[in-house]
Amino acid sequence: MGSRLEIHPASESEKIEAYRNVHEVWGGGLSLAAHVERRLASIQHNRARWFVGCLDNRVVTSLGCFPIQFRLYGQIEPGIALGAVHTLPQHRGRGFAPQLIRWVEEHERARGAALSLLYSDIDPGYYAKLGYQRCAAWERWTAVPPAGLEGRTLTRIEPQHHRSTIVELYDQFHSQLPLSIARDGEYWDYLFAKGASNQFYLLENRDGHRIGYAWLRREPNRLTICDWAVDSDADEHTLFQAILCTASVCRAKMAGGWLPDRAATRAVFGQPELRKREITMVKSLHGGLHVCQTCLAAAQHFREIDHV
Repeated sequence: MGSRLEIHPASESEKIEAYRNVHEVWGGGLSLAAHVERRLASIQHNRARWFVGCLDNRVVTSLGCFPIQFRLYGQIEPGIALGAVHTLPQHRGRGFAPQLIRWVEEHERARGAALSLLYSDIDPGYYAKLGYQRCAAWERWTAVPPAGLEGRTLTRIEPQHHRSTIVELYDQFHSQLPLSIARDGEYWDYLFAKGASNQFYLLENRDGHRIGYAWLRREPNRLTICDWAVDSDADEHTLFQAILCTASVCRAKMAGGWLPDRAATRAVFGQPELRKREITMVKSLHGGLHVCQTCLAAAQHFREIDHV
């Protein structure tokens, strides 16, 4: 058996082989065939460029590389998001995944990428050794009060009919942060397609002015906040309270998701907790680009809908 890992962009057959390999981790209870079929049809997975490391023409390690843009102190920086990093169990402990990650980073740096993002499901120390910095990554779930909870209500909408309002609210909220995910038109198209089964709501003030939106996913017994933005910090509490009212009407037992550690979150949902999975980590791919602690803290505003 060869010992030198051959790393390259995946062919279509190698991508399918990588999909088969990751079934043991991300199969979600599906059969192998159904799992592969779902990934081949996935809007999310089809957006990635897939890379593989092979031994004797067999895929033993793989990852997906998703294009993404960041706003760093007002400057748009091209970047990547790495996902589905996987090595076959019998080949772990040989440094294959780090080799693959470094190769992909170099490949994407040459294409202009300045930052790399990933969400770690394992000990973040593993990726810290590769230069990734751990960001603030909070979540909060709270029990939903019984139906009849009083508060401002949300208006259900079709997002494409209110696209300009949604984009304006997102940009206005996030442009003030030192680090955020920059969503251009193509990326918004992708998000709307990816989250087509979710529900979009607008929040209006008493004068009918649109002051926020919430993108929610209804699941058995719970309501997940996938994305949200408000016109001003003062509107956060109103939006969160309205989301909780919506969860009550939907008869959800729990509501929450990725929520930052801010006053409005604590007031409505309670004190957020650090996520044990999907931990946000970033790395500069450009020698002159520094990601400071203030930026790492701002990453708590990355939304669940952006997860790769």
